[in-house]
Amino acid sequence: MRILIVEDDHWFGREIVQDVETAIPSLHGSIRVIKSEKEFRGVFRSTEALSFELIILDVMVQWDMAGSESIPEEDARAEGYFKAGIRCLELIRKHRSTGGTPVIVYSARDREVILQGIRQRQIAMEGIQIISKSGDPETLLEAVKQHIRS
Repeated sequence: MRILIVEDDHWFGREIVQDVETAIPSLHGSIRVIKSEKEFRGVFRSTEALSFELIILDVMVQWDMAGSESIPEEDARAEGYFKAGIRCLELIRKHRSTGGTPVIVYSARDREVILQGIRQRQIAMEGIQIISKSGDPETLLEAVKQHIRS
């Protein structure tokens, strides 16, 4: 199983990888962390995006879109940092090859704010699990373990 983590906080991303690899040694070396929406879109345009069986996605990631033809920079700035992960989630769900990929939204943002962003973009909730970063990290590990078993 390959996991993609979208997390712009270097230390937090590293902690997630260490926790998952410690709890599930078979995943060692099969986790990739990317730090921005722009980087996500680059990976997503490549065939590598098709090889991830689980995506762990923060909602608040860097959103610098300078030079990107997919979203004008002024639109990204208007929506800002707080919706970059939602834009990534929308892209995942719209693509036929990743539309069914399970996504764990792992964020410090309030659950209702996240759900509102998902509803505004009319993203289907099927296969999306929302876990609060403020909770116990074991909750994330248990969710990853469930995806491995299924």
